[in-house]
Amino acid sequence: MNQTHYTLQINTVSACFEIKVNDIPLLTEETGKPNAVELPINHLLLKGLNLLQVSISPAKHENEFVDHSKTSFEIYYRDINDPRESRKLLASAEFPDYINDEKLKKSVISSKTEFQASLALDPPAWSMSPVLKLNEQTVNETIGIYKEYFNALKSKNIEAVLKLTNFKNKVYADACYQGLNTHVNDMRESLKEEFADPNNELIDFDIQAKKPELHAFGKLVSMINDENRSPLQFYNSETGITTEYKIYLCRKDNKLTIVL
Repeated sequence: MNQTHYTLQINTVSACFEIKVNDIPLLTEETGKPNAVELPINHLLLKGLNLLQVSISPAKHENEFVDHSKTSFEIYYRDINDPRESRKLLASAEFPDYINDEKLKKSVISSKTEFQASLALDPPAWSMSPVLKLNEQTVNETIGIYKEYFNALKSKNIEAVLKLTNFKNKVYADACYQGLNTHVNDMRESLKEEFADPNNELIDFDIQAKKPELHAFGKLVSMINDENRSPLQFYNSETGITTEYKIYLCRKDNKLTIVL
């Protein structure tokens, strides 16, 4: 069975960006600091046609794209058993000349890139979900799950967090051809570090004031705060770093389940 590993290589300087794969948020840079990271994307992919969506804008401190502004978003693939050096370029986001075009220098510029993926897995669970409607049932279910997740984080109950994200962990482990136990153990250790740091404080929020938002062309739902982030956050008073806990829910067996 062909086990193809897909990644998105991100390299930016003096540029903000928002990246989605199949209408699912992957990564956002809000200030324009340099980025050089490669992220796995198998868990966001469909067999066949997929869509990479990228929006870029000038760094906050620049107010416009400058000569050293740089943006590169490239999708690579390789067999999961091959070294990273063997990866091959599959697709990349294309943008007009935003440095030399005066009309674009201060603009938000969007790019949509279609690409094909060949996966060894069954269709992802979120793709099998019916299109959701933000009716009273969906809103109340979403709020209930976020409350449960928040309380698990607040009580620093690692096993409760892992139970809530059991299906999400399985989806990610399967997509990356990684053993579920390995992935869960890694997450458990990460949570232990987060919870053990006395400088980490869980940020409280009014869940009733947040409105759910749809993704994946209406098949996933999540909640965001006023800063367009997940309201589930730890703030570290020593480092000033905020850690988000992003969750996305789909309807599975007639109930909302954390799937990404």
